[in-house]
Amino acid sequence: MVVFRGDDKLYELAMKVYEAGGIPLVITRYADVPLKYRGKPAVVLHCLGLEGTALIIISENKWKELDRVRHDPNKMLEILGIIT
Repeated sequence: MVVFRGDDKLYELAMKVYEAGGIPLVITRYADVPLKYRGKPAVVLHCLGLEGTALIIISENKWKELDRVRHDPNKMLEILGIIT
């Protein structure tokens, strides 16, 4: 798995998935445990409909926003700025 850093990188990769016809699925927890990478908040970006998964270290604020709506893919896309 590739590790990326930054909220902008999350947006960039999620937008690429969306534009290619896939659904960007952002995972904030595993077994109800918040994801972290070397002590920093992280998410897994999984590309439904396409191949690929990435681990992305993001800001604490962005992680909290995404975690709050983790069961609503449309709200996640809104938070990422992909749809309005």
